Amino acid sequence: MQHLWPLSRQSKAASPEARCTFQSPQPSGLFKLSNSHIIAFEEYGDPSGEPWLYFHEGGNSRLECAFFHSAAKARGLRLLAIDRPGIGGSSFYRTDSASAFARDALELSDRLQINQFSVLSHGSGGVFSLALAHLAPQRVTQQVNLGGLPGSVLGPDNLARRKATWWDGITPPLIKALVQLRVNFSCQPLPEFIKPLLQPLSRADSRLLNKPRVRQTLELDRREAVRQGAKGIAQDIAMGFRKLEFSLAAVEVPLVIWQGRSDGPSAASATSATSYLIGRLPAARCHELPFRGYYFFLQDIDAVFARLSKPSAFSRRLAA
Repeated sequence: MQHLWPLSRQSKAASPEARCTFQSPQPSGLFKLSNSHIIAFEEYGDPSGEPWLYFHEGGNSRLECAFFHSAAKARGLRLLAIDRPGIGGSSFYRTDSASAFARDALELSDRLQINQFSVLSHGSGGVFSLALAHLAPQRVTQQVNLGGLPGSVLGPDNLARRKATWWDGITPPLIKALVQLRVNFSCQPLPEFIKPLLQPLSRADSRLLNKPRVRQTLELDRREAVRQGAKGIAQDIAMGFRKLEFSLAAVEVPLVIWQGRSDGPSAASATSATSYLIGRLPAARCHELPFRGYYFFLQDIDAVFARLSKPSAFSRRLAA
């Protein structure tokens, strides 16, 4: 394992990032893997606790896991939040497969001498959780997803798959253009930066995201996500439009999905995607919280951690 010096925070020219007064925080760990990929991660919770890998939502960074630090520490959980390619401190490499990042995460756990672990994911981070569980079912004890997975990665392998070549070619450039706009305007005052996030959300979410401390954490996370520019985050978001390269029936590691059940416009589609998953994964269930939105975990993460299954109870080997 090779521990590297921090990546440079300075830009060659007066890029939008360089014009900001924001300074990227130093990752807890920055390592070079055997494939030359540099992977950055942050540790939260109890340093000597039960190990959990954390996979952030598409468009975010490892820093969003800060929301769970206190609750994880109280429950004796060690959270290792990992930046995906081109996001935060992790190096960019081109990929159209969630399994590539899953292999990186697996090697990182090897280097940290973590043989068995669980995976906590937020939103589309669950795609990478499924890929890792499929890749190393003997090492992943359980999966917990907050908010549900995007329905666009699910579904039958037919017409959508035949269109994949065209869609994969056009999606990243379109998303990159949109992300670049966000990078260009990322120096605007905090309230203006947060306002677009509030518009499509439920009333429950809007109330939570209007809290100053929540805004501050979101701002730090979003700026860190685009620290290297647009292409990494564009590729990451595009992964939410690509079909899984493996069968859901082949993922035997148990998955628990937690969702708020409020008045947001995306609530129906999220529920539909979750129902699809539960109907096809060998071991999956969902907890729905009434009168809560997509960001329910900002106030209910203690309830999530309280319901976690112990590794021994979740082990399929022991159950057998």
